[in-house]
Amino acid sequence: MLYIIASTGRAGSTSVARLVFDSLSQKGMPIIKTDDEFFLHNNGVVKTHLHFKQEFDFSYRALYLYCDIGDCLSSLARMPYGFLKFHLTNLEVSKEHLKIFLKILRLPLPKKIKKFFAFYYIIKGDKLRFQENIESWQKSKNTLFVKLEDLVLNPKKVVSDLSKHLGLALGDFQIKKRRWRRKDLPFPLRRLIDKTYSIKDI
Repeated sequence: MLYIIASTGRAGSTSVARLVFDSLSQKGMPIIKTDDEFFLHNNGVVKTHLHFKQEFDFSYRALYLYCDIGDCLSSLARMPYGFLKFHLTNLEVSKEHLKIFLKILRLPLPKKIKKFFAFYYIIKGDKLRFQENIESWQKSKNTLFVKLEDLVLNPKKVVSDLSKHLGLALGDFQIKKRRWRRKDLPFPLRRLIDKTYSIKDI
């Protein structure tokens, strides 16, 4: 059985993955970066930000972690250059858009200014493919969607639901307080997020 922890990132997937790893006494945290890698790890627990392409020919159970898109992007905007390059590649952002995004981040401008323009560029038109990522996992027959806000507010109930879905006895959920939220983004980015994304509850 393969247990998949999927998400767009910055939505508590690492904390939930640790719960699952601990329940199986698995060491390490394999991150699936190409579709072929699913077949190399078809037993155990993996994390991924890839899109769901088709049903696997082996047994699996998946959790999809999501949260307020503004909170997600606010957290992402605070990440260093190397992390952003790695993360957006794993999200399957097109090479062309990623190249332009990274080029803006390398401009000889103050950090806040170049990050603003880089994220304005990548959010507009959902070049991050967040909507597509979420919708792709809705096509999976064995995926349970988990909203981070629900998990934080009612951890016992939500962890119980996760345990039933996975068929595993999971421990207590603990998560660090989110340091950056939607409100910490510049107003134009918040407006752009509201215009770009209509994701509420799944």
